[in-house]
Amino acid sequence: MRPIEVPDGSLVLDTNQKLTAAVLADVAAYRDKEGRSVFGIERYVSLYTINTHGDIDPVEAGLILSHVPALGLVQHCLAPLKGKTVWTASVADGVKKGQTAKNHADLVAYPSDSQLSYDNEDCDGDVSGEINAWVNQIARPPLLYTGFAPGLTEQELYDLPDVHCYWGAFGAWNVAVCGVAMRQGYPAITIGGVEFDVNIATADKLGRRVVLATAD
Repeated sequence: MRPIEVPDGSLVLDTNQKLTAAVLADVAAYRDKEGRSVFGIERYVSLYTINTHGDIDPVEAGLILSHVPALGLVQHCLAPLKGKTVWTASVADGVKKGQTAKNHADLVAYPSDSQLSYDNEDCDGDVSGEINAWVNQIARPPLLYTGFAPGLTEQELYDLPDVHCYWGAFGAWNVAVCGVAMRQGYPAITIGGVEFDVNIATADKLGRRVVLATAD
Protein backbone atom coordinates (compact mmCIF):
# COMPACT_ATOMS: atom_id res chain seq x y z
CA MET A 1 0.00 0.00 0.00
CA ARG A 2 0.95 3.63 -0.50
CA PRO A 3 -0.68 6.92 0.51
CA ILE A 4 -3.22 8.64 -1.75
CA GLU A 5 -4.69 12.12 -1.41
CA VAL A 6 -8.46 12.00 -1.73
CA PRO A 7 -9.70 14.22 -4.60
CA ASP A 8 -12.26 16.94 -3.91
CA GLY A 9 -15.85 15.74 -4.07
CA SER A 10 -14.96 12.10 -3.47
CA LEU A 11 -17.43 9.71 -1.87
CA VAL A 12 -16.01 7.82 1.12
CA LEU A 13 -18.02 5.26 3.10
CA ASP A 14 -17.42 4.09 6.66
CA THR A 15 -18.79 1.00 8.35
CA ASN A 16 -18.38 -1.07 11.50
CA GLN A 17 -19.27 -4.31 9.72
CA LYS A 18 -16.92 -6.88 8.24
CA LEU A 19 -16.90 -6.69 4.43
CA THR A 20 -16.94 -9.66 2.06
CA ALA A 21 -16.13 -9.87 -1.63
CA ALA A 22 -19.85 -10.07 -2.45
CA VAL A 23 -20.66 -6.90 -0.50
CA LEU A 24 -17.67 -5.10 -1.99
CA ALA A 25 -18.79 -6.02 -5.52
CA ASP A 26 -22.07 -4.23 -4.75
CA VAL A 27 -20.12 -1.28 -3.32
CA ALA A 28 -18.02 -1.06 -6.49
CA ALA A 29 -21.21 -0.96 -8.60
CA TYR A 30 -22.91 1.66 -6.39
CA ARG A 31 -23.52 5.20 -7.64
CA ASP A 32 -25.04 7.99 -5.55
CA LYS A 33 -27.66 10.43 -6.83
CA GLU A 34 -24.88 12.63 -8.26
CA GLY A 35 -23.47 9.64 -10.13
CA ARG A 36 -20.39 9.33 -7.91
CA SER A 37 -18.79 5.94 -7.37
CA VAL A 38 -17.18 5.02 -4.05
CA PHE A 39 -13.61 6.28 -3.82
CA GLY A 40 -12.74 4.88 -0.41
CA ILE A 41 -13.89 2.92 2.61
CA GLU A 42 -13.03 3.64 6.24
CA ARG A 43 -12.84 0.50 8.41
CA TYR A 44 -12.17 0.11 12.12
CA VAL A 45 -9.14 -0.83 14.15
CA SER A 46 -9.61 -2.09 17.70
CA LEU A 47 -9.44 -0.17 20.99
CA TYR A 48 -7.28 -2.09 23.48
CA THR A 49 -6.80 -5.60 22.07
CA ILE A 50 -6.68 -6.35 18.37
CA ASN A 51 -9.82 -8.23 17.33
CA THR A 52 -9.85 -9.19 13.67
CA HIS A 53 -13.11 -11.11 14.05
CA GLY A 54 -15.06 -7.87 13.83
CA ASP A 55 -12.41 -5.35 12.86
CA ILE A 56 -10.19 -5.16 9.80
CA ASP A 57 -7.64 -7.85 8.97
CA PRO A 58 -5.08 -8.10 6.13
CA VAL A 59 -7.39 -10.19 3.92
CA GLU A 60 -10.24 -7.70 4.23
CA ALA A 61 -7.86 -4.80 3.55
CA GLY A 62 -6.77 -6.46 0.32
CA LEU A 63 -10.36 -7.19 -0.68
CA ILE A 64 -11.35 -3.57 -0.14
CA LEU A 65 -8.50 -2.29 -2.30
CA SER A 66 -9.35 -4.76 -5.06
CA HIS A 67 -12.79 -3.12 -5.34
CA VAL A 68 -12.32 0.59 -4.53
CA PRO A 69 -9.33 2.93 -4.90
CA ALA A 70 -8.73 3.76 -1.24
CA LEU A 71 -8.80 2.39 2.31
CA GLY A 72 -8.86 4.40 5.54
CA LEU A 73 -8.59 3.28 9.15
CA VAL A 74 -10.46 4.73 12.14
CA GLN A 75 -10.31 3.54 15.74
CA HIS A 76 -13.43 2.71 17.71
CA CYS A 77 -14.74 5.23 20.22
CA LEU A 78 -15.45 4.30 23.83
CA ALA A 79 -19.13 4.12 24.76
CA PRO A 80 -20.38 5.94 27.87
CA LEU A 81 -20.98 3.77 30.91
CA LYS A 82 -24.57 2.84 31.74
CA GLY A 83 -26.41 5.88 33.05
CA LYS A 84 -23.80 8.29 31.64
CA THR A 85 -23.95 10.44 28.50
CA VAL A 86 -20.16 10.76 28.05
CA TRP A 87 -17.00 8.75 28.65
CA THR A 88 -13.94 10.25 30.37
CA ALA A 89 -10.75 10.84 28.39
CA SER A 90 -7.26 10.55 29.89
CA VAL A 91 -3.62 10.60 28.83
CA ALA A 92 -3.18 6.99 29.95
CA ASP A 93 -6.05 5.84 27.74
CA GLY A 94 -4.65 7.86 24.84
CA VAL A 95 -1.38 5.96 25.13
CA LYS A 96 -3.09 2.55 25.29
CA LYS A 97 -5.48 3.27 22.42
CA GLY A 98 -2.71 4.77 20.31
CA GLN A 99 -0.49 1.74 20.76
CA THR A 100 -3.31 -0.59 19.72
CA ALA A 101 -4.19 1.60 16.74
CA LYS A 102 -0.57 1.58 15.57
CA ASN A 103 -0.20 -2.17 15.99
CA HIS A 104 -3.46 -2.87 14.18
CA ALA A 105 -2.54 -0.51 11.34
CA ASP A 106 0.88 -2.21 11.10
CA LEU A 107 -0.88 -5.60 10.93
CA VAL A 108 -2.69 -4.61 7.72
CA ALA A 109 0.42 -2.81 6.31
CA TYR A 110 -1.24 0.60 6.41
CA PRO A 111 1.32 3.18 5.18
CA SER A 112 3.15 5.49 7.57
CA ASP A 113 2.11 8.53 5.50
CA SER A 114 -1.62 7.69 5.43
CA GLN A 115 -3.94 9.27 8.00
CA LEU A 116 -5.22 7.18 10.89
CA SER A 117 -8.43 8.52 12.45
CA TYR A 118 -9.38 9.17 16.07
CA ASP A 119 -13.11 9.29 16.91
CA ASN A 120 -13.70 12.30 19.21
CA GLU A 121 -17.28 12.37 20.47
CA ASP A 122 -19.43 11.88 23.58
CA CYS A 123 -16.53 12.62 25.94
CA ASP A 124 -15.25 14.82 28.75
CA GLY A 125 -12.15 14.82 30.97
CA ASP A 126 -8.67 15.46 29.57
CA VAL A 127 -9.72 15.28 25.93
CA SER A 128 -6.79 17.24 24.51
CA GLY A 129 -4.36 15.24 26.67
CA GLU A 130 -5.76 11.95 25.39
CA ILE A 131 -5.68 13.04 21.75
CA ASN A 132 -2.12 14.37 22.04
CA ALA A 133 -0.98 11.13 23.70
CA TRP A 134 -2.73 9.06 21.02
CA VAL A 135 -1.10 11.03 18.21
CA ASN A 136 2.32 10.44 19.77
CA GLN A 137 1.80 6.66 19.56
CA ILE A 138 0.35 6.01 16.12
CA ALA A 139 3.42 6.73 13.92
CA ARG A 140 1.16 8.18 11.24
CA PRO A 141 -0.53 11.54 10.58
CA PRO A 142 -3.86 11.81 12.43
CA LEU A 143 -7.28 12.58 10.98
CA LEU A 144 -9.54 13.73 13.81
CA TYR A 145 -13.23 12.83 13.54
CA THR A 146 -15.14 15.36 15.60
CA GLY A 147 -18.78 14.83 16.39
CA PHE A 148 -21.41 15.09 19.09
CA ALA A 149 -20.14 16.38 22.46
CA PRO A 150 -16.43 16.40 21.51
CA GLY A 151 -15.34 17.88 24.84
CA LEU A 152 -13.41 20.66 23.10
CA THR A 153 -14.45 23.97 21.55
CA GLU A 154 -13.92 24.66 17.86
CA GLN A 155 -10.85 26.75 18.74
CA GLU A 156 -9.46 24.09 21.07
CA LEU A 157 -9.81 21.52 18.30
CA TYR A 158 -7.84 23.76 15.94
CA ASP A 159 -5.20 24.42 18.64
CA LEU A 160 -4.31 20.73 19.05
CA PRO A 161 -0.59 20.88 18.25
CA ASP A 162 -0.19 17.79 16.07
CA VAL A 163 -3.60 17.54 14.40
CA HIS A 164 -3.82 19.21 11.01
CA CYS A 165 -6.77 17.57 9.29
CA TYR A 166 -10.35 17.01 10.48
CA TRP A 167 -13.38 14.89 9.60
CA GLY A 168 -16.72 16.30 10.73
CA ALA A 169 -19.87 14.51 11.81
CA PHE A 170 -23.19 15.39 10.23
CA GLY A 171 -24.50 18.67 11.59
CA ALA A 172 -22.97 21.87 12.92
CA TRP A 173 -19.79 20.31 14.36
CA ASN A 174 -16.83 22.24 13.04
CA VAL A 175 -13.26 23.40 13.63
CA ALA A 176 -12.12 27.02 13.91
CA VAL A 177 -10.02 28.57 11.12
CA CYS A 178 -9.69 25.51 8.88
CA GLY A 179 -13.06 23.73 8.95
CA VAL A 180 -13.06 20.05 7.97
CA ALA A 181 -11.65 18.12 5.02
CA MET A 182 -14.38 15.47 5.06
CA ARG A 183 -18.01 15.75 6.17
CA GLN A 184 -20.29 12.88 7.13
CA GLY A 185 -23.80 12.89 5.70
CA TYR A 186 -27.16 11.61 6.87
CA PRO A 187 -28.92 9.23 6.67
CA ALA A 188 -26.78 6.12 6.35
CA ILE A 189 -27.21 3.89 3.30
CA THR A 190 -27.37 0.10 2.92
CA ILE A 191 -25.40 -1.69 0.23
CA GLY A 192 -25.36 -5.48 0.00
CA GLY A 193 -27.08 -5.70 3.37
CA VAL A 194 -24.39 -3.63 5.13
CA GLU A 195 -25.02 -0.18 6.59
CA PHE A 196 -22.57 2.55 5.64
CA ASP A 197 -22.23 6.18 6.68
CA VAL A 198 -21.68 8.50 3.73
CA ASN A 199 -18.91 11.11 3.65
CA ILE A 200 -17.79 13.66 1.08
CA ALA A 201 -14.14 14.71 1.09
CA THR A 202 -13.17 18.23 0.01
CA ALA A 203 -10.11 20.35 0.85
CA ASP A 204 -10.50 22.35 4.06
CA LYS A 205 -10.21 26.15 4.19
CA LEU A 206 -6.42 25.87 4.32
CA GLY A 207 -6.25 23.54 1.32
CA ARG A 208 -5.55 20.37 3.32
CA ARG A 209 -7.02 17.07 2.16
CA VAL A 210 -7.66 13.62 3.53
CA VAL A 211 -4.89 11.11 2.80
CA LEU A 212 -5.84 7.43 2.77
CA ALA A 213 -4.10 4.32 1.36
CA THR A 214 -4.24 2.69 -2.05
CA ALA A 215 -2.82 -0.51 -3.54
CA ASP A 216 0.74 -0.45 -4.86
